[in-house]
Amino acid sequence: MAYYLTTAACIERFGQASIEQMLDKDEAEALTELALIINRNESLIHSYIQTKYTVPITAEDALPLLEEWMLGLVQYDMHQRMEGPSVQERVRQEYMDVIWQLKGVQKGEVTLPGTSGATTQTGSFATDSNDIQFDWGGDAEGSF
Repeated sequence: MAYYLTTAACIERFGQASIEQMLDKDEAEALTELALIINRNESLIHSYIQTKYTVPITAEDALPLLEEWMLGLVQYDMHQRMEGPSVQERVRQEYMDVIWQLKGVQKGEVTLPGTSGATTQTGSFATDSNDIQFDWGGDAEGSF
């Protein structure tokens, strides 16, 4: 399911004829292929940001940035499928910029707009004892 980018937004940005040309498919096949490309690149974004955020991201302020990232990734992916010369330098550079920013999110150096930057993912661990102690940096009276 596409959360950050629709086929309609791709058509608005790139144009239907251009999408069909890049994918070398007729309209119906191009839209089907485009939907697959969108889903694949959304998974790519999730693979980077899920270390810091619960995905999918729903913060309204983050959605325009995620859409721009998706457009860069999708355009690169479509250009990769074209026969002939390699991907245009501008398209390749935009792709590399998006990956660089995603790595920044993954490392905690970039925070998505409208989010706290903290993950809400949970984990668990096993112990042989019910005597669990936490060291939270304070003294026994609760002061630091």
